[in-house]
Amino acid sequence: MPFTIRVELQGLQEAISSLQGLKRSVRNRILKKAITKAVQPITKDAKARAPRRSGALRKSIYYKVVSYRRNGTVAGVIGPRKGFARVLDGKRIDPVYYAHLVELGRKGVSVKKVKVLSDGTRFYGSTVAAVAPQRFLQQAWAAGSQRAAATFAAIVAEEIRKEAAKARTKS
Repeated sequence: MPFTIRVELQGLQEAISSLQGLKRSVRNRILKKAITKAVQPITKDAKARAPRRSGALRKSIYYKVVSYRRNGTVAGVIGPRKGFARVLDGKRIDPVYYAHLVELGRKGVSVKKVKVLSDGTRFYGSTVAAVAPQRFLQQAWAAGSQRAAATFAAIVAEEIRKEAAKARTKS
């Protein structure tokens, strides 16, 4: 189950406005490179902070840089990947399906009414205790966001200088 924690970096208007005059393909290439370098340390920190029960959640955390063609947005996504399912105590667990519960927690649930099944037996259900959130992704973002912003701005500036030098040699 995917979940979203949306965060936007503030204070990078100068770096972003300098990209406006470039072609979309060049802009996307620069943004992808900058976002990749910016999210790598946050991903590493999130892996270190992830709680360990089977190790599957920690191993599955990775980043992905996504480009949306319709509006020209480029985003970095950090979270669990598919393909890291494990068997723990006879049950198959897959971090993709429970990472949001670890990050955001779960409220307690108790049965309010007795249900009568079709064969006449009564079903009382089970009571599930609340689980406190373990905000490993948000903590990793809070710890690394300033460094990510600085890395992003530096790489964007460097790549724009390279593109300008490339354009000067062509003309």
